[in-house]
Amino acid sequence: MSNIEFFNQLAKSTNTYLNTGRMSLFDFQVYRRTFDDINKKIGLKSGDRVLDLGGGCGQIASYMARHVREVVLADGAKVALAIARKNLSRFANVTYQLVDITVLPLPFENNSFDHIVCYSVVHYLRDHNEFERLVLDLLRVVKPGGKILIGEIPLVDKAQAYFEERRKKPFLNFFLNARYHVKKFLLKAMYGFGKVDETQTTGLKYTRPVIQTILGKIPGMRFELLEQDKKLPFANSREDLLILRAV
Repeated sequence: MSNIEFFNQLAKSTNTYLNTGRMSLFDFQVYRRTFDDINKKIGLKSGDRVLDLGGGCGQIASYMARHVREVVLADGAKVALAIARKNLSRFANVTYQLVDITVLPLPFENNSFDHIVCYSVVHYLRDHNEFERLVLDLLRVVKPGGKILIGEIPLVDKAQAYFEERRKKPFLNFFLNARYHVKKFLLKAMYGFGKVDETQTTGLKYTRPVIQTILGKIPGMRFELLEQDKKLPFANSREDLLILRAV
């Protein structure tokens, strides 16, 4: 199964709340929290034109649309885009474009966006060379001085450190493991999540040194890895990459 087929099936298999795959049981503010965390790092303004690359069914775009002039929601999954059009029909400032992020260059003009958000996407790339090529192309389409937020990158080293600390506290570790399995069961029972086999899609591993090595050789920009809001579902194992294109 290709990643695009996976996300098409995921969009069809779950309801509006979960059809981008973000699981946080009973936290119906998870998308607002996610947007707030993004906005804190980028600082969106009312006149901005923003690219939401890999925006899925539009949950994050629905918050961005209230703060900027235009959002271009681009995704490779046709079903997800169709759902996004329905979910965001009240927003006249959102446009939609079918885009496969592995096919470069992206179909956008140079310097065409004030900022770019690419959230919970890059771990579905095939390899780190593809990640580097994507970053280079995003630097092409963002305006000088613009920010690129590549969000929720799974970091193997961060996850390992977190679980090592947890194992030092056996009672807490037991409780957290039990809570995870209960949440997974309830999510499947309540929302039908789990109808799509996530093992059928690829996943790319990152570490801080890998990211620093890749980006350290790209001129004309600065970058930093930033922790997520602790209330977000994957804050213990993932971080956001913020890139600033030089003026």
